[in-house]
Amino acid sequence: MKQLLLSALIFGSAAALSGCGFTPVYGSSMNAEEGSIQISQIDGRSGQILRRELLMLLRPGLPNVDSGALDVTLQIRSTDFAIQPAGANSRTNTTLRAKYTLTTPEGTLTGRVSGFTSFAAPSSPYADIMARRNAEDRAAVDVARNLVTELQLRLASEERFAGEDTVNEGDAEIFGDEDDFTDVGSESEL
Repeated sequence: MKQLLLSALIFGSAAALSGCGFTPVYGSSMNAEEGSIQISQIDGRSGQILRRELLMLLRPGLPNVDSGALDVTLQIRSTDFAIQPAGANSRTNTTLRAKYTLTTPEGTLTGRVSGFTSFAAPSSPYADIMARRNAEDRAAVDVARNLVTELQLRLASEERFAGEDTVNEGDAEIFGDEDDFTDVGSESEL
């Protein structure tokens, strides 16, 4: 009798869950790869964080774009400054910049965006490594937000595929020195 009651309870629960629209958390229907904008792999740890953030931000799509492919290359620069009398630095700036190409059936859109963060350099070597890694993570999230905002603004305008490679006037110093940046994935990252 107990076994029959338990079977009925399990069957009733399964029927109730299937009727309410329940879908598994890790099911294929909720896969982040199924968005309208496909994002290629980006090299390095910072690239993985940037791609993950872009997948989340671009999941709802972009204005006036049904489908497309986004290709991003990432470069990084860390600059130690505020040198103390003993020779150690007390602040570090981390700048990430990304060159992107959005290819859609309507055309191609290219541009560059950057992200910047700064941190106080800790005295411990391990803490310094972790602080640099954290700064790169925060800069990658900043780049993702800047990239999505720029794409939304450019795609919402009438001349969305007319212009090539946009760089803001204020970014001239960030994008001017090619030699100061390291391509992500070309050297070992922290």
